[in-house]
This record gives sequence, C-alpha cells and structure tokens, in this order.
Amino acid sequence: MTEFDPAMRKASIFLVRFLLAASGLYIAWEFLGQLYLSSLVLVFNAWSGPAANYAIHREALAIVYTGFEPDPPILVFEDNDIFFMNLLVVVGLILSIGGVLSMGHRLGWITVAVGLVWLTHILSLVAGEYLAIWDFTDSLPNAEQARLYDAVQMHFPRDEERVLRAVFERWRLWMRPTLGLVLWFYVARDYLGLGRDAPLGANP
Repeated sequence: MTEFDPAMRKASIFLVRFLLAASGLYIAWEFLGQLYLSSLVLVFNAWSGPAANYAIHREALAIVYTGFEPDPPILVFEDNDIFFMNLLVVVGLILSIGGVLSMGHRLGWITVAVGLVWLTHILSLVAGEYLAIWDFTDSLPNAEQARLYDAVQMHFPRDEERVLRAVFERWRLWMRPTLGLVLWFYVARDYLGLGRDAPLGANP
C-alpha cells in the first residue's frame, strides 16, 4: 500500500479541522451574533454624530437617520450576517492550526483577531451610513429625490460618499480577505514551516 503523502495528510487534517471549527462557530453565531452587532451599535452610536444612528431592528442591522426630521428614514440591511462572516473564517482558521500553538497563545491570537476585525467592522459602518442613504435617495422618484437631496448632501456630502464607496468596494473584495489571510499566515508560520527547516508534513 502506498504511504499517504505527509503534506497531503497535513492539508487534509487542517481542512477537516477548519470545517468542524467553522460549523461550530456558525452555530454559535446564532446565539452570539446579536451580542456582536449590539457591541458595534453601542460603540458607533456613542462616537458618531447626530445625523444617523444604528439600531437592531427585528434581529437585523438598521440605520435610523435621526437628522432628517420629521420623517427620518429607517433603512434595514438584508442578510447582514454575511457582512460579518469574515470574523468566523479568521477565528476558524486560527482554531484549525495544529499543536504548535499552546491554548494560551491560541486564545490570545483569537482575541487579537476578533478585536482587529471588530475595528474594521466599526469603520465599515462609517461607510455604510453614507452608502445606504445615497442608494436610497437615488432610488426615489425625481420629486422625492429633490425633497431629500439637500438634507442628505448637508449631512453626507456626495463627494465623501464617492470616496467611501470606492474604498469600501476595494476593501470588501480584496483587502478584508487579505487581512484575514495575512494574520493567519503570521499566526500559523511555525505550523506551516515558514522561515525554518521544518518538514512540511510535521505538526499535523
């Protein structure tokens, strides 16, 4: 019988670990997701200006544009859980690293990863309040657009929205996944045998 290639064995073990970790985290997210969203809302609202606040609306993330009286728009994000799935991926990758990490170091790096990703989500909410109100305004009939335009322009200038949209699109497509992978490669450098003479099949 041909011996199973050590590198393939190591990769297979890692994949199984990741699938198990990601599945467990996804189940846990059903219970912890609202707590995570609430922490973002609490901190962002304490820091942001009076023109808009985030809220939890029927278990979804919503923006209440409080600066637009007397009828402030309330915009609800659909499938907002997808927005936060990169957190589960990063934590799952760290949990899946083999025995080269002690439990203390593993928990420490998970704490760092969660804190870093949480901060990026706070920054994403800054872009979100601009993008959502302008998408909403642009979707209105001309008469409604004209009524709302000056107020939107005053609180969320269109020039700033264009810059934030360009940055956010590139962040969402390229920079966010890259951040998670770079962090994981650094944490898993010994497990992967990077920078030292460890055989690739070691430390499954």
